[in-house]
Amino acid sequence: MPTSKASLSLAVRKQAITSGLSIFLNGDDLKSAVDHWVQNYRDKPTFAIQRFVQDVVQTYQLENQRREITQNLITKLNKTVLTEKIIATEVDESHSATFTDTHNGALLPTKPSEAITDNNRRKEVLEEMVPKFHYLEAFISIYTQFLGHLPKAEKSIFLKKALPSIKKNKILKNHKEVITDLYLNEVLPEVYEEAPEVLTEIINHLSFEMTKKYGAKLADDWLLQSVRSARMQHSDEIIDSLI
Repeated sequence: MPTSKASLSLAVRKQAITSGLSIFLNGDDLKSAVDHWVQNYRDKPTFAIQRFVQDVVQTYQLENQRREITQNLITKLNKTVLTEKIIATEVDESHSATFTDTHNGALLPTKPSEAITDNNRRKEVLEEMVPKFHYLEAFISIYTQFLGHLPKAEKSIFLKKALPSIKKNKILKNHKEVITDLYLNEVLPEVYEEAPEVLTEIINHLSFEMTKKYGAKLADDWLLQSVRSARMQHSDEIIDSLI
């Protein structure tokens, strides 16, 4: 029996969680942590991984490695998103190309050369997706680490207080519902991987609000640290387009 898309997705994401945690945990601890993710977080969005990380660092006394664990898990999970997109695109296009004509009510397969299954098409799909995917991944890195400088309880209060000023921002005011969902529920639609200018403005907005709350020096230092860390995993071109 073929594996369902949902089952495949869970299996791939579970492997990503296992791989991401294997640097910090091993043996029974690693298995228990992954089982905890499956039982409590498998249906949560990528941004919600911070809640899972909170459980992990408290259970296994890894508070000093919170930021590294968060970044590693987000990177691993987002790479599975890219892989599944590519596979889904290839399957859909291959299926469409294989059955494109009818004769007396019967479906006729196209010639093999007409089916989109070759390496060239795969390369095209990669080239189309990777830049967009990397914008979103780089944003998640900066966003997560920037806010990671705040205590958990204080972060929630800060984000709630930052929401009213969105309506004063010429770019973000048109995305108020999305930004609200991001700040309050840690959810960002994948469509925003194609809108780096909105991602940039979110970072600018957070920086502005942090400056008001904590002062320019502290806010600038936190943002600089977050950007430096993101540059270790992403090209300067991608990072520079976001800040």
